[in-house]
Order: sequence, then structure tokens, then C-alpha cells
Amino acid sequence: MERNLAILCLVASCLTASFLVEAKVASEEFLYKQKAVLQLLWRPGQPDLLPELTNVGQSYNIRDNLNSYKNQEAVEEFLTRFETDFIPPSDIYSVFYDNHVELAKALFKVFYYANDFETFYKTAAWARLNVNEGLYAHALNVAILHIPVTRGLSIYSLHDRYPSLFWDDQVITDPVAEWSRIYAATNLTVAGELIVPAGYSDEYKQYSANPKQDLAYLAEDVSMNDAGYLAHLSNVFWLSTEEFPDVQEVRGDRYFINYKTESARNYLGRLSNGLGPVGPVDWNAPMTLGYHPHINYGPPKEFPPRDVGATIPSHNADLLKKVEETFTAILTAIETGYLVAADGTSVRLSYTAEGVNILGNLVEGNGNSVNIKSYSSFDRNLKILLGFAPAVVGEWEVLPSMLQHFGINQKDPIYWALSKNILEIYERFVSKLPKYTHQQLAVSGVKINDVSIDDITTFFAEYDWEVPNLVNLNNVDDKPVVKVRQSRLDHQPYSYIVSVTSEEELKVTVSTFLAPVYDSNGVEIPLTENYMNFVPLEEFNVDLKIGSNTIERSSADLAADDVRGDDIYFKVVKALETGEAYEIPEKSNGFHPQRMSIPKGTEEGFPVQLLVFIRSADSDVPLGFPVDRPLSHRFANLSNAYIKKLNIYHV
Repeated sequence: MERNLAILCLVASCLTASFLVEAKVASEEFLYKQKAVLQLLWRPGQPDLLPELTNVGQSYNIRDNLNSYKNQEAVEEFLTRFETDFIPPSDIYSVFYDNHVELAKALFKVFYYANDFETFYKTAAWARLNVNEGLYAHALNVAILHIPVTRGLSIYSLHDRYPSLFWDDQVITDPVAEWSRIYAATNLTVAGELIVPAGYSDEYKQYSANPKQDLAYLAEDVSMNDAGYLAHLSNVFWLSTEEFPDVQEVRGDRYFINYKTESARNYLGRLSNGLGPVGPVDWNAPMTLGYHPHINYGPPKEFPPRDVGATIPSHNADLLKKVEETFTAILTAIETGYLVAADGTSVRLSYTAEGVNILGNLVEGNGNSVNIKSYSSFDRNLKILLGFAPAVVGEWEVLPSMLQHFGINQKDPIYWALSKNILEIYERFVSKLPKYTHQQLAVSGVKINDVSIDDITTFFAEYDWEVPNLVNLNNVDDKPVVKVRQSRLDHQPYSYIVSVTSEEELKVTVSTFLAPVYDSNGVEIPLTENYMNFVPLEEFNVDLKIGSNTIERSSADLAADDVRGDDIYFKVVKALETGEAYEIPEKSNGFHPQRMSIPKGTEEGFPVQLLVFIRSADSDVPLGFPVDRPLSHRFANLSNAYIKKLNIYHV
């Protein structure tokens, strides 16, 4: 059986505390770890498919191995929770409920404080059999991305594991049910191929009379939603840098920049479809944006809908008051320059980049918030409020809305409106920051002489998403091929050339951005007022030599899209069996899936501008620099910046 393990013999003898993930070709140690974590994450709802892994979990006793953990108190705390008050295995899990979050933190700590990979692996094998599946998968994914002994390993994408969250029930339920019936009856190793044709939902059509203005292709794009889920796992809100130093220090800044980037990307999509900007949500007025997901957690539990014209349900009256009070308190803090700390004292909210970070931590309500008790989480409370989930029944029985799941919440049209409420906070604050001076922006002796790029063409092309997890397997060697065929946005390959002269040898960072030229009324947007609309394209380092330098980039330099976890797994297995070299998937220089790096064009050409900006590689600048705050300088006045206008066509 391909997926059964030969791990522990190697683990006990040769695995060390860390490994060099920068190496392009994987070591044997890396390969064994990669194989192991993908097995741990593979179909946890069908544990009997991997009997050797199941035996490891059944034979391992955490309490009998407390000496194998660096923080035994944290392990004991988890075991007490598990034995006395724990989410049932079949219940729905979401990190938007405080008691769920506490369990996720407790389980994560058990993974995190394991002395070595062998202990981590056995602990995860135990949890796979004993812990609620949603909780297990979430805590384990976060652990893999943050623990030194597993950092750099690949995990399954969200759609790989839970494909039913991405497509309408009306599209996949009947054909998949029939396929499952045939597959179960045949009991064949290879049962054939099922291709399910799928479009996008009708949820965005109701907001425009013109079907060509339907934005579902953007909001419901599988790769974009997968990227959103990975961003959440990489910087999960419930960790703190005080206890877990592996968490990014600038998480509050990154929180805001992620929203800014998403919103700017959405605005480009709206403009190219003839639509104007989205406005913020008025939570005291009837809802102007409805949503009917037509997706379920498993019959009869459907994702809750929200009707146009609906008002905040009565069971959320206290939450509505909390959201309003928090919003007011945050705006007051911005105006006064002071926050209230947990002990009641005043904390200076300086109008600096660090102030942005502090404010972002506060709005998100993450583990670094200066006062989570008083300010709570404006972000999560707003999503709970607008998701229209029913009241919680009992301690664990919940029915979260689409907004209460990272990775698919962007599918709800109101997500883009609530983003504007959050970005209103950001804009108010950064408008008070001092604008960058010429000295802060310029790089002495470096001049971009020219940027050459041709117009770009976008198109829709059919793509088959392999989603075998839509069907339960009879045994581990079965490989039923189940695909969802969907038309998705793509673009023709493009390249650009940057001509640079330098007076000295210098290591620099090159950042590129796309921004609109005109607003929805056809009025050119002044560059100094356009900072919120710049979408980062990629960022990379270059060693400049004295004299002329030519920097050539292409869309191929961005990492490939949609690398399936199963494809990685079988390549790793092959490398272990044959000794064939396995190249570790490179981290993308880009900020979007490659395919979605360019917004949809128009038949007549959608005008955009490409900003190329060079700074010293060792400069300490905020995320999103230099368009993270209002501009006072035109880039034309900087020798190390260049604006190139081009058109994006659609065929």
C-alpha cells in the first residue's frame, strides 16, 4: 500500500531538530517528513485507510509520555480539557467561537512543545483518531507551518481536503451521489472517471443587470480562496509572539496590508467589468447584499443564508452594540493617539509604522492585541454579525455562516463591503502618518531608464479540478478520478524588461505594482490619491553591477498555481523509492496565484499602470512600501521609480 508508513525507524535514528528548507533539492530527512505530514492530513475522516498510521495513534498514550514534551503543563491542560469538556467528533468546528479557539490553542501547544519530530508525529497520529476532524486539521496545519521541525513542508489546500465547500450543492450532489453508488458497487481499484461541469453561483448576478458584470469568477475563484486560507494559517490570529516567537512580528501591519491588497484587487476587477467601488456596510440599515450559499455541512445542515432587506437578528443585539462601541473606541483612539491597555492605563498609539502594527493587532483582536478584553475583535465580531448565523444551541452546537470560515468567506458579496469598514480604520490612521520624504524614497546613484512591457491578454479557459475527496474510498489503493470542470480566468504569458543604471554595486529589492488609471466614471485618478488601489505584483532581490543592468522578468517567475497535495505526495514517494531528486516547491515572489496576477481585461483594452520601484535590499520599510500611505511625491520625480502604462485585453 503506497500510503502506509515506514517512518518511525528513520525518525528515531536520524531526524534532527531542524532542517535546511532553503535547499532546492530535498534531503532524505525532508522527504520522510513531507510524506509523514501529508499522510497525517490525508482523509482524516477515513482513518482505517492507513492501518499502520492508525496503529501508531492507537498505541500512543500522551500522558504516559509527558517527558517527551517541553511544556508538560500545557500538555496536562489539554488532556484535562479533552477528558472533561471537549467538542464532539461530529460537530461543526469554526475558529469564530471562543470555546473552539481555546481548544485549537490547547491542541496546537501539544504539537508545538513536542521534543522532536517522532513525538510530534505520534501525537498527531493519536489526535487524528480522537479529536474532532475540523479541530484536528486546523491545529495540525497551523503547527506544520510554525514548528521548526516541520517548517517548509507542504500541506493540502483547502479545496483538496473539503471540495464540497467550493461548489454549489445543486451542481455536485446528484452526480457525486450516483458516482459513489456505482463505485461502491463495483469495488474496482480504478473505477473510472467522473467529470462534473460547474459554473459559478448566481449570487453576484443580482447586483447587476448586465451578465457580463458578474464578478463571481473573481470572488469564487478556487485558487484565490485557497490563498486566503493559507494566509490565515500562516498568521493565525490566536497565536502571540510572546509565547510563540515563530509568529511574525509585524502581524498587525500584515493584517491591514492583506485587506488593502484584496480590496485593491477586487476594485481592479470591478473597474474592468464596468462597476464602481464597493461601499462600507451600514449595519443599522437593512442589508443591501444578500447571500444564499447553497452549500451544506452535510444534510440537513446548510450554510445559513442572508436575505436582501434583512436586519440584524435579535439574538445578536448585544453583538451589534459591541461592534458599534468597538468601532467608536477605535476611531477615538486614532484621533487622540491613545489606547486603553488591559490594566486600564493609556498606551500611546504613535503615528508611525509601529502604530499601524499596534492598531492592526487591535482591530484583528489577535494574540498581540494590547487589550483583547476591552476591544475584543472588531474583525471577527463584524463577520459574525453580518453572517446571520443562528444562535448557538448548547455548548458546541453551532451553524457558522460562510463569513465564519477563512478560505471561503470571500465568496460572500458582503465580505468586500465589510473590508471597506476595516480599511476605513486603516485609512484614517495612515492619513495621520508623515508622508514619505524624497530622501526616504530615493536610492542614490540608481536610475530606472526604461520599462518595456507589451499589452497583456486575458481569457477564460476550462480547467478540471481533481477533487477525489468528494467520494469516500473503499481502500487505500483505489483511485477514483473525480473532477469539477470550470471555466476560470487566465492570461497569456507576459514579460517585462527593466533597464537600470547604477553608480555602485548594490543589492536591491525590486517591487512591482499594478493600479488603475481611471475611476469608474472615466476620470484619471491622481497618482498621489491612488495609493489604496495599488496591487502588489511581485517582489524580488537583484544584485546591481556598476553601469547598465537589464532585469528581465516574466509571469513564469511566479510560482505555479494549484499544485495538488496528492501530486506532491506521489513525487515524494517516488523520490524515496528511487533516489530521484525532488525539488522543494519554491515560494512564490508574487502576492496572488500566478493565474490571477492580472485582472480581467476588456475588449477595447483596460488601462492600467505598472509601478516598478527599487530600494536598497537592507532598508527597513513597512509592508506595502511605498504605497502603504498617502503620497506627496510623484514617482516621476524619483530616479528609482518608473510608471509604465499599458492595456489589458480580454478575448
